[in-house]
Amino acid sequence: MTERSAFNVIVCGEALIDLLEQPDGSFLARPGGSPTNTAVALSRLGIRTALVARLAADRFGNLLRTHLTESGVDLFSAVHSAKPTTLAVASLDETKNASYSFYIDGCADGSWSTADIPNALDATDVLVVSGSLALPTPAMAEVMENLLHRAQGQLVVVFDPNIRPALITDKSTVTNRLDRWITQSTIVKASAEDVAWRWPDKTIEEVAHEWIEQGVALIVITDGARGAYGYTTSASTRCEAPAVDVIDTIGAGDTFTAGLINWLAEHSFTTSDALRSLTSSQLKAALDAAIALASDTCTRPGADPPWATASNSGSIAVFSGNGPRKVRTHDR
Repeated sequence: MTERSAFNVIVCGEALIDLLEQPDGSFLARPGGSPTNTAVALSRLGIRTALVARLAADRFGNLLRTHLTESGVDLFSAVHSAKPTTLAVASLDETKNASYSFYIDGCADGSWSTADIPNALDATDVLVVSGSLALPTPAMAEVMENLLHRAQGQLVVVFDPNIRPALITDKSTVTNRLDRWITQSTIVKASAEDVAWRWPDKTIEEVAHEWIEQGVALIVITDGARGAYGYTTSASTRCEAPAVDVIDTIGAGDTFTAGLINWLAEHSFTTSDALRSLTSSQLKAALDAAIALASDTCTRPGADPPWATASNSGSIAVFSGNGPRKVRTHDR
């Protein structure tokens, strides 16, 4: 896919190392962090993407820099931190879903500052924010609040709550922050787990319609192997996920977010009004494209989004260590 230099995305948040527990008890170090994964996936899809993150000067920080630059992510707004890289120890359950233990205190992501915010938001079309570490980490939360305020009325804001319950010690503060960030967003892409954590007595549809009433233009809720749901003021859809041989689900949701943004950019749904005009069939095509990419990511260990180039067959050619193959994306 040719890089669309006229369309620019800034992703803001953590760049960390996932330590993946292996069957023999050892750990495999892989670049990760929801914002990092999303930035990598977007760049590999041909979208000009910058990451605002704190990158350490240690070996893990160098691993992250190499991973990001080789994927084409722009690091002009990245901050160099003297503190060590944030770590996430990942364990897989019987369904290959990951749970995490985070090491943030004293690390790069524990010392964010509003000085880390880039000045060039006016050259950006889309701001992507993940709640994963930012919602429960005060220093990061302050930065995101500032950034979201500056983006209001200027950018399309994509927010993925990506709630990490293990990090939350003050639920009231986090829920208030979560609710506020949702109202400041153009697109909310959440998981069924996010919805159940915050609104355990409501259905996905009920929550989505509440967000629409609060001004969100597009809501997408992912539900793992069960697929995804999409809602606007006038359209809704549900899409099934294909059956794949899952290695793990790390980075799948982040790749979904990138795939969704990619489809919307390709089809010129890049304003609030345009997003609200999506028909159910267009919404289904967007979700199907995102699901295809997320499903492909599940077939490799760690967060390793596919590289993609356009084809004329309604598919994309995906390149990984096993060579090219086709992934259906319907009417791209």
